[in-house]
Amino acid sequence: MPDFADGVCFLPLAAIREPLLLLPTIAHALGLDERGQQPLPQLLQAFLSEKEMLLVLDNFEQLAAAAPQLTDLFSACSHLKILVTSRERLRLLGEQVFAVSSLAVPSLEPLPAVSDLLSYASMDLLVRRVQASKPGFALTAANAGDLAAICVRLEGLPLALELAAARLSILPPQALLKRLDAPLQILTRGAVDLPEHHQTLRQAIQWSYDLLKAEEQLLFRCLSVFVGGCSLEAIEAVGVAAGYARERVIDGITSLIERSLLKSQEREDGELRLTLLEMLREYGWECLVSSHERETILQAHVAYWPITKRSEPACLNNSSVF
Repeated sequence: MPDFADGVCFLPLAAIREPLLLLPTIAHALGLDERGQQPLPQLLQAFLSEKEMLLVLDNFEQLAAAAPQLTDLFSACSHLKILVTSRERLRLLGEQVFAVSSLAVPSLEPLPAVSDLLSYASMDLLVRRVQASKPGFALTAANAGDLAAICVRLEGLPLALELAAARLSILPPQALLKRLDAPLQILTRGAVDLPEHHQTLRQAIQWSYDLLKAEEQLLFRCLSVFVGGCSLEAIEAVGVAAGYARERVIDGITSLIERSLLKSQEREDGELRLTLLEMLREYGWECLVSSHERETILQAHVAYWPITKRSEPACLNNSSVF
């Protein structure tokens, strides 16, 4: 590449779970011999100190504990650039974060003209990926509404759209849309050459969930009882009733936001609104049921409303009525 005289080194890290393996993996990719007397960090720094190179580290989230090693490497190599893809921030001094948002989805009422729908990134991706495996497929007036509804139901998530496209090679759009009431069950046939956690929607969410600390997993499960989001006050009340330390709630919320599992938005009245993507909420609900905490957390959720003056949506779930 013209901007990097010594090229680009791309390292997929999804298969590596041990932070101590980060530097050996980088060294191996660069063709360095680690058998000498020089310690590995110094060996890498010496090799890269004058290199004009871009180092791309893909799927770094499970190696977060190794992030300070990148600071040492970057500080010693003035011409080195490091691009990290991760589901959470590295929390390093000088880190520049570029958030990758969900793809734009069309409105359903009114539905844009068919000729305008492909200007929405989610529709464009979905249609192109279906056409890759089903060449005769086309966006038409007959299927436009169902395809748009699929994009909205999947909240513009690229992986979910890729998995939906695989199903659309067999199912008509209307048939798939009906089955998206249970997206974790139907979106299960990703490309076999992808990392395992990208082959089904459930595995993708579980990958992120498993990287959470136990108390963060509890907070995630508590959030699953709120349809449409909740206030900070609401999740504090439910979390504390479930055994979460009140003084730790802010830290837990911050961690879930930094890991791209939770969205936050400041409302016009200055209050903070916290929202899980619906597919994440459904996974959290499954975890809540399997952990045998459902009754405790639902009781805390119900008990919160009589003492609050805020308007919050009730928890409505296929598995619960109250």
